Amino acid sequence: MVELAIARDIVGHQPSRDRTSELRFGRRLAMRIRTPHGRRYRLAQRDKAVAELSKPQVVNDFGVPVEPRTAAQAWLVGADLRSADLRYVDLSRSNLTEADLRGANLSHAALGQANLRDADLRGACLDRADLSWARFDGANLADATMSRSTIVEASFHAANVSGVDFRSATGLTEGCFKGVKVSDQTRWPLGFDPSDPRVGGPLIHRLPHRS
Repeated sequence: MVELAIARDIVGHQPSRDRTSELRFGRRLAMRIRTPHGRRYRLAQRDKAVAELSKPQVVNDFGVPVEPRTAAQAWLVGADLRSADLRYVDLSRSNLTEADLRGANLSHAALGQANLRDADLRGACLDRADLSWARFDGANLADATMSRSTIVEASFHAANVSGVDFRSATGLTEGCFKGVKVSDQTRWPLGFDPSDPRVGGPLIHRLPHRS
């Protein structure tokens, strides 16, 4: 199954009716991408996707892109998308581990099941974004905005959420804030206690006050 996922991720391979042939194809390609040549190919594909996503978007009078972009299931590990205009972009199930998204505009973006572990999202806009089942473990979200975002089953273990306002976000889940780093500027919905063992546990770290 891992080999098949890698194969489809790299070349957009479509499943065939012959399961045996499908598995053999996946294994062969998985072996290829572990080589220096395979890694260069994957990095080249990532850089091509980053170049496309970094282009300015043409929007209508309501701020909605005329041609919404999609990068679903893309491999964007370590991608440099600082200050990128990613409004309404489909990044669902994409791998954005250690990506640099500082100041990026991800409002209304689809990030369901995306992997954003150890990503840098300082000052990013995630307003009205779908973050369901996304992984933000270890990510830096300091001063990011999440107005009316959906975070059902999202994970923020050991993430830095200092200055983040969660009051209008929906779907805050028990256990999703274990070990999270907060500040006096972090805001929670009325009655929500992130230090509750059912929510985050006692491992919440309070960062020094910022003036």
